[in-house]
Amino acid sequence: MNPRSTDEVTCGPFPAHGRATFTLDGRILVTDAEGPFNAELVAALRQPVLLASEPLRGQGRPWGQLSRFRRSAMASPEALAAFTRLLTEMRAEGTAPPFTAYVMTDEVEGARLMLPLLRRCFEAAGLGFAHFAQEDEARAWLLAQLD
Repeated sequence: MNPRSTDEVTCGPFPAHGRATFTLDGRILVTDAEGPFNAELVAALRQPVLLASEPLRGQGRPWGQLSRFRRSAMASPEALAAFTRLLTEMRAEGTAPPFTAYVMTDEVEGARLMLPLLRRCFEAAGLGFAHFAQEDEARAWLLAQLD
């Protein structure tokens, strides 16, 4: 599968700030995200996520998402509200991964500030979420949730 990206989508009156690319690794949708993020970026997420995760959703087995953050995790309040709505809508449609693990080190701008806010987005949508500093720990947790 070719990587999918938010670069393929234009949403809203302003350009998207930030970028996310999506690839598959077994039962995991791997996301590479680079912020800061605005509401237009959140609006651009749906299409590439749906396209990239289609093979996973078609298997009828649990699948998860592993998101690796670089540079910045900062997001506007509007982006966080839009992200909560997107997660909630996708969960209702059956297109959201039931579990997501974030890999975010302290070197990522805003990591400590944003992680509790991002956790609230997932909790509000009724989706499983955890964050880790190391990718191997995130993968292990995610795979344990899927078994």
